[in-house]
Amino acid sequence: MINTYILLYFLLKQYNIDMAVAQRRTSKTKKGKRRSHHALKIPTITFCPKCGKPIRPHCVCSYCGYYNGKKILNI
Repeated sequence: MINTYILLYFLLKQYNIDMAVAQRRTSKTKKGKRRSHHALKIPTITFCPKCGKPIRPHCVCSYCGYYNGKKILNI
């Protein structure tokens, strides 16, 4: 791990590239707004009209192979 940092340091110095450094401390509000989309969401579940098993919406039913009233997979 340290060897990777040393290699990165020398490569950046060779091409005169500076790393980005924060000018100010990130406030709690700014940090919270950035992380507001990181929450886990419960996946949407619908029921297959053919067999009644729970499936993801707009996906072929893995139990009976039907999608939108048509046989798609041979199961």
